[in-house]
Amino acid sequence: AWLEAQVENLRLGNYEQLDIHNLITELTTLIYQETGEVRNYVYNILVCFLLINYGQQEVSLMEFLMAEINVHRLHLNSKLTISFRFYLEDNIEEIYDKAKQTASLKSGVSRDKFPLLCPFKLDEILGGEHLHFEFQVEQKSLGAKQF
Repeated sequence: AWLEAQVENLRLGNYEQLDIHNLITELTTLIYQETGEVRNYVYNILVCFLLINYGQQEVSLMEFLMAEINVHRLHLNSKLTISFRFYLEDNIEEIYDKAKQTASLKSGVSRDKFPLLCPFKLDEILGGEHLHFEFQVEQKSLGAKQF
């Protein structure tokens, strides 16, 4: 009820009735929560991308990873705003570095076998270019293709 009252005060221009201190605290908390969620979705997508592209995974695990990418993209895109897109552009290398560490632990592939810088464009991560993966069972190789 308190937050709704603050929103109503803003709508009506009743700025003198705003609880500024607590409103700032509430907004700051929301920003940190939302930013953390967006970072986490991108991190998980990057881990899946790295496992698919550089790991030696079984076909069934690759299919699972592709499904995971889809789930994380759905959640990410439901929260994505212009501000978060700018945030991701500025922080993608930091997020990628952490994803690389996790992908190395999960796959057993040495960390230095992954690209130093993030090889994936933000639009690929977000799924904006309708990226999908094709793989060959015999060779367990995987390439990103667009359609």
